[in-house]
Amino acid sequence: MWTCPKCKENIEDEFDTCWKCAGEALKAATPPECKKPLERLEYICLMLFIIPPVIAFVQRKDGGDRLRAVIFDLSVMAVGAVGLIAVWIYRRSKKGTE
Repeated sequence: MWTCPKCKENIEDEFDTCWKCAGEALKAATPPECKKPLERLEYICLMLFIIPPVIAFVQRKDGGDRLRAVIFDLSVMAVGAVGLIAVWIYRRSKKGTE
């Protein structure tokens, strides 16, 4: 049973409109759609690919161990690039199966 929101008449579940006032049953509210995990992974990989060169550019005047910093930046960028490529390959494989 459901109650009509307009006239408060009790209606059987098999009906979707009220017989008395033609009011419709209230639809259940759908939860807000959250971002899919794949999109989050894509954003994380993109940030891993973009942020290290920006940090290296900002701190280019620092005289410390540059070789170690460059190797670290390149390795973080490589992880981001591999992640982006993996997401791209996964999406391509899903398009082929649909």
